[in-house]
Amino acid sequence: MVLASGEVVHTSAHERPELLWGLRGGGGNFGVVTNFTFQLHPVGPEVMFVFVIHDASDEKMADAIRFYRDFTATAPDEVNTLMACGVVPPDPHVFPEDIHGRPMAVFGALYVGPVAEGRRILQPLIDFGQPLMDASGVMPYTSAQQMFDHDYPDGRRYYWKSLNLSRLNDDVIARIVAHVRRQPSPFTTTDIWHIGGAVRRYGAEHGAYHGRDVAFLLSPEANWDDPADDAANLGWLRSFLAEMEQFSDGGRYLNFGGFHEEGNAMVRAAYGPQYARLVALKAQYDPTNLFRLNQNIAP
Repeated sequence: MVLASGEVVHTSAHERPELLWGLRGGGGNFGVVTNFTFQLHPVGPEVMFVFVIHDASDEKMADAIRFYRDFTATAPDEVNTLMACGVVPPDPHVFPEDIHGRPMAVFGALYVGPVAEGRRILQPLIDFGQPLMDASGVMPYTSAQQMFDHDYPDGRRYYWKSLNLSRLNDDVIARIVAHVRRQPSPFTTTDIWHIGGAVRRYGAEHGAYHGRDVAFLLSPEANWDDPADDAANLGWLRSFLAEMEQFSDGGRYLNFGGFHEEGNAMVRAAYGPQYARLVALKAQYDPTNLFRLNQNIAP
């Protein structure tokens, strides 16, 4: 890694281990990483991938969130999932026109392992309801990585924020559904990411990431086209997360940080009890804050 001073240093579990800890979650705050060694895991080349849209009218959206909560609680580490709620976007190139505007609950999932086993384990996500659209199937891993690219065209306006959820009980679910019903744009989704696997098995001593003990990350994505709708979409998302703060440990995923308009307060909340340790590390390796065009940890 190249430091602000120009010095080139190496870090590992045995050489500058504190710096390696900070890089695992602290990002580009300490220098420019030019070379790294990491462990690979075999995937594919073909995988079982689920992309299914279920009807979420009436009480079905809350039912879908409860189902997703319970499914992920027992799913093995080989299962990677995402859930999204909203309405079917008016995109005739992707979604049949007869379902445009319908309330939806989307399950996305990938199984890292044998295809037949993945099909069996992920099938409940498809069988949950009567799908409005089902694009699930066996595909190359590289194709699965591109499945959501069409949702984010150049020129659209995007404002995403996030919040760790310490619980996902009926009260929390009801509030999520109520906000989803009020979203001002048909391109917006409210995403619920499951946090599990190795993230939860490792502790705070392994890296600066904060939030290993929560089960879900709530991430509303406000997506819209007309600048005249800026205030409505920004206001919707901000009020949504303001109400959900009471169900959180305060942690956030900084890549879903809106405009980082809260400045240091957001960064401090995102790292929680790890923040003071990161500040000390920053003061050691970048005392002038040269690397500041990021989710900045000030020295």
